[in-house]
Amino acid sequence: MADIDFSEAFVEGMLKVRLESKRNEIFEKIELLAFVPEMGSRILPESVARRFGREVRKVVIDPFDIIYRYFPEEDLVFVEGLLYQREAQ
Repeated sequence: MADIDFSEAFVEGMLKVRLESKRNEIFEKIELLAFVPEMGSRILPESVARRFGREVRKVVIDPFDIIYRYFPEEDLVFVEGLLYQREAQ
């Protein structure tokens, strides 16, 4: 099981999420990443690739994208950010 760590950008992004049910859904998906860290897509919008690099992955929780990086050698999932999908064009 991978460890999970969060960036300040992710914490700030969570401030955009007003519904507790949506916050719970986001954290449930992140908890799943501990068990299946490579489940996220590497098909990224160009703006996400420019901002975070091509090695990140994304997981969709409509209307958000969770952006994260997996470090297999440390077995670490680092959650980089939470973006509205419309921001990630």
